[in-house]
Amino acid sequence: GGLYAELVRAAGLNDTEGESDVEMLIYRVNRLKAAARQPERLQTLNIPRADLPRLAREAAEQWTGKFNPREVGVGELLGIYEMAF
Repeated sequence: GGLYAELVRAAGLNDTEGESDVEMLIYRVNRLKAAARQPERLQTLNIPRADLPRLAREAAEQWTGKFNPREVGVGELLGIYEMAF
């Protein structure tokens, strides 16, 4: 049971033996990232670090930010942008 087990089944990874659900999900996400061939860091896209607070404020105001299943504010979004920088 549990959320990770449910995600593993949804991703079609339940045939893997000897790995934890978390390890299987990490593997799958890393494969998807490699297939997408997109930059992983905001600085790779030449986004200045000084723009991160503005981006976080704008993200908090977008409908997608307000529709998140978990309430998220500017501070949390800024943290995500900082980690992605």
